[in-house]
Amino acid sequence: MPKIPITLITGFLGSGKTSFLSEYLNQTDHQGVALIINEIGQAALDQRILSVQYCGEKMLYLNAGCVCCNKRLDLVESLKATLN
Repeated sequence: MPKIPITLITGFLGSGKTSFLSEYLNQTDHQGVALIINEIGQAALDQRILSVQYCGEKMLYLNAGCVCCNKRLDLVESLKATLN
């Protein structure tokens, strides 16, 4: 299986992750891009903001948990779904 490049965008609350992604999506072609958004809280604010600019089918959400703790299996399943 060929390697697939992955870019992780991380940071503390209010550090500019969503602003960066929003600007990136405004300036680039979305072909071949998939977003997997991990919302630790229940609110899904990033989902609301980014879905306005990026309405592609390759936008997956892992809500209400940390991907490094209790959402690890959800991440694996999301990555598999993205590849198919």
